[in-house]
Amino acid sequence: MISELMKDVDKNKNDIDALKLHSKLVKDDIKNIKDYWYGLEEDTMLQILNLPNILHKKTPLENITIYATQDCIKEKSKSHMEIAEEYRYVEYFDPLTCYLKSDAALFELGILNYFRDGLSRTGFTQFSNSNFCRSVVLEGCGDNYEKPLKAFTLEEVEDSRDDINRLHLCGGASLYAFMAYFTRNLLQQTHFPLRYFSLGKKYQPANKNLPNDLFNLSQESALNIFIATLEEDDFLEETTKRVIALYEPLGHHFRLTLLAADKLERSESLRLSIQMYSNYLESYVEVGNISLYDNYLSKRLLFTYNVNKERKYPKIIGGTLLNVPRMLGCVLENSVFFNKDLMTPVLKYEVKD
Repeated sequence: MISELMKDVDKNKNDIDALKLHSKLVKDDIKNIKDYWYGLEEDTMLQILNLPNILHKKTPLENITIYATQDCIKEKSKSHMEIAEEYRYVEYFDPLTCYLKSDAALFELGILNYFRDGLSRTGFTQFSNSNFCRSVVLEGCGDNYEKPLKAFTLEEVEDSRDDINRLHLCGGASLYAFMAYFTRNLLQQTHFPLRYFSLGKKYQPANKNLPNDLFNLSQESALNIFIATLEEDDFLEETTKRVIALYEPLGHHFRLTLLAADKLERSESLRLSIQMYSNYLESYVEVGNISLYDNYLSKRLLFTYNVNKERKYPKIIGGTLLNVPRMLGCVLENSVFFNKDLMTPVLKYEVKD
């Protein structure tokens, strides 16, 4: 339209000026709409990212114990910290500074070696992870890194709370460390399933409302497993058998419990809790867990594989198979009713396939 009027500028000057003004107003309106839309889109996406994972069909409404050994004596004992102090097994200063000594140190080495050998014989590969990850990884795993009990943050004076590149101390034996490695990673379909495990430390702030003991440490020795697969139909049965094969030869009472939906983290669709009995607390304590995440994590952190040039997202299974301080605490309290030598791990058992 303007190009036609431009053929005779003098005659059509007023019309040209009116159209140019109208064009400017339209462009300003479009810019304002874009600014509003970007803000709306960002607010909407943040709300969508806060949605929890879809529950697995086997997730119960109430906790269900699917396996338990029978040798549990439910009598009250001293706390494991009293027992540890009596035998000089632990030197405790605070949740970040706790040293295992004597037989307790041997327990840590023995139990980790036992689980490592058992997993290595059943198709798992040991993996070395970083102790640190970025805020974007924690957020991708469905966790709010600003919550005080989620992660340690390395702070700088000029850091902004909205900075997704802030660094967090999580430990190599954590889900965050595995997902930090596989974020924005594209693998060939033939590489699956992946079966990895990592031995090392796991870090998280201690809960100030709980007692200072081995059940509430900020620094824990742990073994974390990570499985990436295309299908997880046999997950529950296969994982249950593997956990039983590892824990049963140790000779200590334990049970496996499917946690109710309201006990799950936002990223979990199913959680198998490995629990031992605390005779002092007179309740069960979680010493390990295996969780099913489906493709919730891989979609959020772009962990993908190709099928006919189409991107697909693997299903993630993982968790802390063994938390050493928590297990040690339960074993110390249980040992009051058994032979004390059971506390020292002379682990010469064969893991059942």
